[in-house]
Amino acid sequence: GDASRTPLDAVCLQIFFYSIDAILGIFVGIPSFARRFYGNCATWLAIGSVVMVAGDLLFFASAYVPGKWFYLAIVVSKALLAFAGVCLKVVTAEVTRTFAGGQLQLVEIVVPDANRSTATQLTIAAVGLPAVVFLRDAGWREPPAAQLAGGFVALQLARLAAMLARARFVPDTRPGYVACAG
Repeated sequence: GDASRTPLDAVCLQIFFYSIDAILGIFVGIPSFARRFYGNCATWLAIGSVVMVAGDLLFFASAYVPGKWFYLAIVVSKALLAFAGVCLKVVTAEVTRTFAGGQLQLVEIVVPDANRSTATQLTIAAVGLPAVVFLRDAGWREPPAAQLAGGFVALQLARLAAMLARARFVPDTRPGYVACAG
C-alpha cells in the first residue's frame, strides 16, 4: 500500500471489487450461459481450474502493473474468476446430481461444496498463520516482493495440480454416454 491513501480510498476500492463481482456474477450466472457447462464435466472441470488459477494470478499481478492498467487487470481477473466459479459449480452440481439419480435438491449440492471450500480455507490458514508467526519471530520483517510473488505462484501451481488431478477422476456425464466397464 501507498501510505498517502486514506481508509476511504481502501473502502472505495473494496466497493469497486464487490461491484465488479456482482455485475459479472449476474452475467455469467444466466442459465443460458451456465448451461454450456453441462456435458463433459471432466473437461469443464479442467478448464475451470486453469481459468481460476489464471484469474488469481492476474489479480495478484495487478499489484505490480502500472497504475493505468490496474483497473483493467482487476476487471479481467474478476471476469476469469466469475467464469471459473460458475463453471466449477455447475460441474460439481451436474456430477453430484448424476450420481444421486437426480433426486437431490440444489441446497444439498451447494452446502457440502461450500463446506469443502471453508475447510480448505481453514486448513490454509492453520498452516499459513504459524508460518507467518515463525518468520516474524525469526526477524523477517517484510518479505521481498520477489519471494512473495514466487511463493504465491508456487501455491497456485500446487493448487492447479490438485484440481487437475481431481478432474481426471470425474466421469463423463454427457447424455446417452455409457462408460464401458473393464
